[in-house]
Amino acid sequence: MGMINEVKLAGVASTKPVEEEKFNGESICSFVLTVCNNDKTDNILVRVSDRFIDFKKIDIGAYVQLRGTLRSVNKSDGNKRLIVSVFVSSMKVLDEVPAEYENEVKIQGTLCSRYYYKEASDNRPQVCDRMIQSVRNAGKKSSIPVACRGRNAEYLSTLETGSLITCEGVLRERKYRKLINGESKLITTIEVAASTIICSVEGNS
Repeated sequence: MGMINEVKLAGVASTKPVEEEKFNGESICSFVLTVCNNDKTDNILVRVSDRFIDFKKIDIGAYVQLRGTLRSVNKSDGNKRLIVSVFVSSMKVLDEVPAEYENEVKIQGTLCSRYYYKEASDNRPQVCDRMIQSVRNAGKKSSIPVACRGRNAEYLSTLETGSLITCEGVLRERKYRKLINGESKLITTIEVAASTIICSVEGNS
């Protein structure tokens, strides 16, 4: 049995679908969905089958509503990168602009060992970034970055590796610089900005 992994999004397609792979006559394509969250926009990578009725309606500027799951894959183009995307389980292209954009995620996973924690300073809240490993029904695993602020950040930093947690929040695009081969490069990643964290099974240190 797989872990909880649910995503709900509604936004504007900012790229056309591009075929990534094909098997048994079915194409899996990717496109970028732009979702507004307050005054911020986030660009979310979406992977979708061409067998959905509304697939052919996906074009730049189309308003798309979808349900799916978070997945990740490690890609290497000279440097190892974690690519996080939403794999679509249902979707429709809307005829009118939605009253509000939708961005909800609920995911369960076990905490991995490495994490980043920063104490509050200069009127800025605590920040904690951790990685969870979520298992799907097929037994395949995805590594998903989780970030939170304030008291949730402090709580998340105290949980042991292997703890089973459930996070609820939104998908967020985050950009940061990383030193690669002596050169500073801009990295873009998708993470779960968690507003709720529940630990159901504590891990061991």
